[in-house]
Amino acid sequence: MICDGLIQYLIGQASVTSVTGERIRFMNAGSDDLPHVVVTRLSADFNNALDGLGELEFTDLDIDCKAETPGVSTALADTIKGLIDDYTGAWGDQTVGAVLMTAQSDSVEPKSDGSEEMVFVTTLDFTVHHSTT
Repeated sequence: MICDGLIQYLIGQASVTSVTGERIRFMNAGSDDLPHVVVTRLSADFNNALDGLGELEFTDLDIDCKAETPGVSTALADTIKGLIDDYTGAWGDQTVGAVLMTAQSDSVEPKSDGSEEMVFVTTLDFTVHHSTT
């Protein structure tokens, strides 16, 4: 799956893990230690060809960079954006032909522990063109 490949790619980048450790996960599975990154697949469009050779998939991804301050969430998002916007290459068993950024937004959300503290979130949205290697 493209999300697994992206997560492994990001874990291999010192510029990301120096901030998050290995707290990069799929669909918010795991602890709420901050800062961390959450990768979510929003949709996938399978572009099959009648000859059976078309295996290209367009996947929309949402990447949430969560931190205790807006400066850290924004800096983390900028680092990830620099690594994957216009990327081509391999993510796990996927060959990535293009990564196109479609949106960026900032928000706040309450911590899941029930406290009144807030988490700052910078969200990046990308469309990834890829196929299985």
